[in-house]
Amino acid sequence: MSSKEGICYHILRKYGILIDGPREVLSQVKKLPSLEENITFKQWKQNVFKRNDVEIDVYIPSQPAPQTRIDTLRREGGEEHIKRILKRYGRFKEKKRAEYLIERMSTFPKDTLISLLDKLEDNLEESVEEFFNRYIKSAEENIDTESLLGDLIKVYNGVVHSYRKLARLYEIESNTPHK
Repeated sequence: MSSKEGICYHILRKYGILIDGPREVLSQVKKLPSLEENITFKQWKQNVFKRNDVEIDVYIPSQPAPQTRIDTLRREGGEEHIKRILKRYGRFKEKKRAEYLIERMSTFPKDTLISLLDKLEDNLEESVEEFFNRYIKSAEENIDTESLLGDLIKVYNGVVHSYRKLARLYEIESNTPHK
């Protein structure tokens, strides 16, 4: 799956528990199974790690004694492990943000296309209107810009090809003497 912290982060996201354990055990996790109801910790370890004899630490909120030193809490609380998991979370958030920005830059709302078509309604050829209406009907919320442009280029290229073919035919016929 990924690094030890990455696996711990995925477990935190999927199951809502923060854990730590031996790197060699955590690195064996390939796919996280669905969470079964009323499952024990031992059964959960068997499902996730394919064995239940592994030592897994679970971080549970606790109320330390008032005289407990912060250094002790940091050491016993797995400070470095938690920092690495949170660092992993930061990279995950950045990746999600980048994916969101790419989505925003490569698509546009289908309402935008509907609005443009409404403005040009009286000037559009029926086949052009049908072409865009297919996109509107097939789109959920947004229209993929690259896909639309690719199809427009293909259609335009086909039209130009047909036009040139007809122009050559017309030219040949107009140069042929009529009886």
